[in-house]
Amino acid sequence: GHRWVHPLSPVGDGTAIKRAINALTFGDMQDFTPSFQLSLNSLKDADAGQKHMIVISDGDPSMPPVSLLQEFKDNGITCSTVEVFPHSGADSSRMEEIARLTGGRHYFVNTQAGLAKLPEIFMKEAMTVRRSLIWESGKGVTPSLLPGASSTLRGVTSVPVINGYVVTAEREGLALTTAKVIGADPDQGDPLLAQWQYGLGRVVAYTSDASTKWNASWVGWQGYRQFWEQHVRWTMRPQGSANVRVLTETKGDNTLVTIEALDTKGERLSFANFRGRLAKPDGTGEGVEFTQVAPGRYQATVPTELSGSYVLSARYAASDANVAGGVLEGAVQAAISRPFADEYRVLRDNTALLTQIAELTGGRVLTGDPRVDALWDRTALEMPVAKTPIWLTVAIIGLILFVLDVGVRRVRLDAQMVLNVFRRAFGKSAVATGNVGGLKAAREQARAKIQARAASGGTQLSSEQLAKQAKEEAQRAVSTAGRKFEATTEQLKGASGNIAMGGADAKPQKIEEKARPVDQPQQPGEGMSRLMQAKKKAREGMEDE
Repeated sequence: GHRWVHPLSPVGDGTAIKRAINALTFGDMQDFTPSFQLSLNSLKDADAGQKHMIVISDGDPSMPPVSLLQEFKDNGITCSTVEVFPHSGADSSRMEEIARLTGGRHYFVNTQAGLAKLPEIFMKEAMTVRRSLIWESGKGVTPSLLPGASSTLRGVTSVPVINGYVVTAEREGLALTTAKVIGADPDQGDPLLAQWQYGLGRVVAYTSDASTKWNASWVGWQGYRQFWEQHVRWTMRPQGSANVRVLTETKGDNTLVTIEALDTKGERLSFANFRGRLAKPDGTGEGVEFTQVAPGRYQATVPTELSGSYVLSARYAASDANVAGGVLEGAVQAAISRPFADEYRVLRDNTALLTQIAELTGGRVLTGDPRVDALWDRTALEMPVAKTPIWLTVAIIGLILFVLDVGVRRVRLDAQMVLNVFRRAFGKSAVATGNVGGLKAAREQARAKIQARAASGGTQLSSEQLAKQAKEEAQRAVSTAGRKFEATTEQLKGASGNIAMGGADAKPQKIEEKARPVDQPQQPGEGMSRLMQAKKKAREGMEDE
């Protein structure tokens, strides 16, 4: 059969609905018509802003008649269908047709992944709002007031019934809702009357009718005049001084505030003291000091980099003999409005500008479809070409390499010659140091030899004689060493009494003997003995050194 398991009612805490669902006995529906008729009878009498039905089925039941679906549409009832795992022989188009005729949506689920998203589909359909922006009812509804919230409702405790209003939402920020249309849920309601401050201006929004179309009972209401008079007076500009005028001019992120002041006779008011304070959109404030720039003209620059409304309040005092007390005092207020950036003024895309940019830069306008746009197509792209000739740079590099190659091949450096140059340049100090050290060592050795010979001969030498003989002996030893190790090849060849030592390039040399007197005969072995003595003497000298 067909009946309501849980009658149509506000959700509440959901306990009764869950209990009714858990007590269900499921069966196989053969025809959609009885259930659709039952739903239509309950929904068309329901006092709800939105009337929507969700059907979850495998699509086996027979489709309801088109006339019944037309009644759904005439009563503003939409129907969305969810087709879950239809049979192979079932006609899946019937559930899609139901959704189309009633203005709903159709969902097709035939996978386990899609089945897991079934709760998401249900919540999406349940939260979808297709509500008319105008609410009308012949029964009428009594708005709920928030007394004491604003001075505009002073003395007003209730208002008559209204039969219609424009559906709106509460405004964020400093807007104050003073009246609501309360529906079934006391915590929810559409705002009917609201007010807020915009700079120095004031705004009142009333979403219903002030005549007999929706609010016929309001015209005869005794508080009708008081209600509107208090709201109109609240929105009127407060009375200010007619002798002071405020001008504002935007200067980048700052605003130049200019005050022109007159005295009681209408003459320019000079030497007045203006002090003010600026209230910013973020709730903070800062002091403002004005400077006189001309007779009766005062200026100050205030930072206004934030978007929104700024309120400037200033007081002034100046000497004036025409007023009681001799001091003219007053106050002035000004509002500075900084709108959003210019790009937010246009809410539509600027396709013409984008097309112009693409044409000027040689690009193209993409459609968003990768198959049509062909993002990797290089047909319209041009490879960059360098117009600076490269041959001059290459020729200079080649010439430098050619000169280096010729130098490496043709110029040879003598390593020994380079070494000798370094020795002559950096070896003088070392040679001098070595000579001094060698002279001292030779002097000490000569001193020791002289003392030994004197002791062996029984001779006693004084210190002066010993030092003199040691010095002469050391000089002879050093000069001998110099001749042995520092003489050139020509000097060695020409030196008499020297013996040619063997070597790789040594050649036999003829040793000339000194002329011997005729009357002195040469003794056998005399020449060999002299040679041995010379060798021995040379060896002793080398050992001493």
